[in-house]
Amino acid sequence: MKTEILVSANRREKQKREWVVLSKQKPNRMVKIDSYEYDSLAEDILQDKISFKSLIEIFNDKIYWEWFYKNYIQSQKVFIAAKIKT
Repeated sequence: MKTEILVSANRREKQKREWVVLSKQKPNRMVKIDSYEYDSLAEDILQDKISFKSLIEIFNDKIYWEWFYKNYIQSQKVFIAAKIKT
């Protein structure tokens, strides 16, 4: 059980680093995320339902990126979502 939690925590930390790197990549096209889609899109991102190419486009919406960073990377929500999923 302790090993599973450690592996899960390591995976989440790696995922956080990937998100930060993807947010700095140049997108092929610019997208604007509507505020009513923020939570549902975040759930899809946490469940790995979004491709890296799409994440680059999504995270280049600076308003969305700041919201996602504040709510899922700086906070513990990403770990809470992982615990609920497992």
